[in-house]
Amino acid sequence: MQRILFLKDCDKALEAKKPQNMSEDAWVILNKKAVTHIKMVVSDEILVDLKGLIFASKIWAKLKATYKNTTLVNQVQLMRKLVGMQLDESKCGAEHLSLFTGILSQLQYSRMAPFDDKLKAIFLLMTLLDSWETLVVSLSNNPNLTFDGVRGSILNEEIRRKASGEG
Repeated sequence: MQRILFLKDCDKALEAKKPQNMSEDAWVILNKKAVTHIKMVVSDEILVDLKGLIFASKIWAKLKATYKNTTLVNQVQLMRKLVGMQLDESKCGAEHLSLFTGILSQLQYSRMAPFDDKLKAIFLLMTLLDSWETLVVSLSNNPNLTFDGVRGSILNEEIRRKASGEG
């Protein structure tokens, strides 16, 4: 929503105070435009919560407060999904990696601070089953553990297992 307001040159209306270099009439018009753009985008259920609010800055504060909590709930659910994720032997490694990186992307999109590369690698190793323990141990002994390195090793191990008839 903030990006839409920026594109429409209405983002300044989200500030609580009128910019000094703007006339009162221009401020009122800018605010009305911003309020209109916001109300055009939000659902009817949300509009009910915004009833009586006439300033874009107040509406924005209300929306931020409302969605800050749901974002946190979403982040908790995604973290649980990430930590509880296990490799499904019926799926290929590439599919598992795709699901894993999808969750990481969703976490980043939810404005959670990004994980460093080593932590992503550790989380990925945590998703592997006991039958992958040899790979986990050998990779864990590497002081320069990287996410891309773990990802490549998983794909290589899967190829090796298929070639030897293990998987």
